[in-house]
Amino acid sequence: MSFGTSPSTGDNVLRRVQDALAEEIGLMLDEGVVAGPEDIDLCMILGAGWPMFLGGITPYLDRVGASERVNGRRFLAPGVASGLTGQSSESVSPDAATPESVRG
Repeated sequence: MSFGTSPSTGDNVLRRVQDALAEEIGLMLDEGVVAGPEDIDLCMILGAGWPMFLGGITPYLDRVGASERVNGRRFLAPGVASGLTGQSSESVSPDAATPESVRG
């Protein structure tokens, strides 16, 4: 294990977590562990306390661009649970799309 010479910023950590989640969800979908992204969203809402008003983790990862960064594609079609404000993922800041419980 190696260590860097400077601490990570909050934005760096958030992006790494988003990317890791997008990678794992992509693997579960590709391997047929779950039938669709909606199943993951439902589990996160009912089992992990993900805020229902955000629509689930896959729309969140689509909004912040993590799904496309990691998997090269969105989890959901454009327009499906696409946003808090109706804006594209490029115009939604990570803070606006990140649940308060995650931001701290």
